[in-house]
Formats: sequence, C-alpha cells, structure tokens
Amino acid sequence: MCSSNLSVNGGSIAYLQNANGETQLELIGMPEGETVKVSGMFLCFGTEDIASAHERAVLHGMNPSDIRQPEPDARYFYVCDPDGLSVQVREYR
Repeated sequence: MCSSNLSVNGGSIAYLQNANGETQLELIGMPEGETVKVSGMFLCFGTEDIASAHERAVLHGMNPSDIRQPEPDARYFYVCDPDGLSVQVREYR
C-alpha cells in the first residue's frame, strides 16, 4: 500500500507501508538526477508465491532468469531494472 506520493525538485517520492501503516520502503525517482553504476550489488524483494511473481515478470516483458532453488527452503529469480541493477525476487518457505 502506498502511504503518500510527493513531488520534489522534478522527481517523486513514494512511501510504501505495511498493513500496520509503518513505512517499509521509500522509493525515490529523480529523472534528472545522477545515475550511479554499480557492480556486485542487487536489491531483493520477498514474495509468498514465486511462480506467480515470475509469471508476472514474463507477462510484463522483464526477461526474468529461471527460478533457482539452491536450498530446500528458498527459491528466487532475477530481473534487471531499467538502469541495469539486478533485482532478486525471493520466496522463503
């Protein structure tokens, strides 16, 4: 759930909150801002249904990796954001 959207200096900020109204993630978009290139880093988001998340990524043309399961209790896949940052979507059982 998005608690608020703000416009700031040509960009925007969205605060995402949990069911209790606590901010869990702050997303900042600054189209005219500096782009930072990184290597060896990824952002990870959790999901309760990896198969559905993977299917949505395919349907939206995100070219996700195959679902991997290196451990019995964890499965994940990767996509890249528009700037090339690796994003992992992970399910813990």
